[in-house]
Amino acid sequence: MFQHEKQQYHDAVYWEQRYEKQPEQFDWYYAYEDLIPQLSFVLHKNHKVLCIGNGNSIFPVQLYDSFGITNIIASDISKVVTQQMNSKYNKQGLVFEVDDATSSHHASSSFDVVFDKGCTDALQTGAPELVQKVIDESHRLLKTGGYFLLISFGVPYKRLHLFDKEKWDVGIRKLKETEYNEEDYFCYFCKKIQ
Repeated sequence: MFQHEKQQYHDAVYWEQRYEKQPEQFDWYYAYEDLIPQLSFVLHKNHKVLCIGNGNSIFPVQLYDSFGITNIIASDISKVVTQQMNSKYNKQGLVFEVDDATSSHHASSSFDVVFDKGCTDALQTGAPELVQKVIDESHRLLKTGGYFLLISFGVPYKRLHLFDKEKWDVGIRKLKETEYNEEDYFCYFCKKIQ
């Protein structure tokens, strides 16, 4: 990926154009089968889940089909990709919608899990001030005891300071390398405590 492209990752226009040109399914960082063993202990079938910055990832479809969670919203800033995903996957309880992860239209305390696989990292490359907004908005959207699950290349010393210790209890797991991934990635298990 070229540096000038990374610097546009925070721009909705960039994503509209990218998804028009590249509608193929793509999952950032890790596939479902690589992540679910790490995440399953905090996920339950009765959870309401929000996947932010979903793009054309099939992770929420796999959560629905394989894990059995049937109340999932997958949001993205791009209208193009949202329309593409809605036309491919028509399942009751699985919704693809346009929404802004920094300022969602959903009510406070309405989700058990907010899942982010690459959204804050994308913002970090061009508009790092938006990363804190995503974290704060995720806190607002979560029920007390709910989890913000952040999959990131951001090392702990560059991410942990973003989480207010009075509001979050944060655990970290370094994710294993896969045949597609030789870099270090981390899963931040951020539990809303107040």
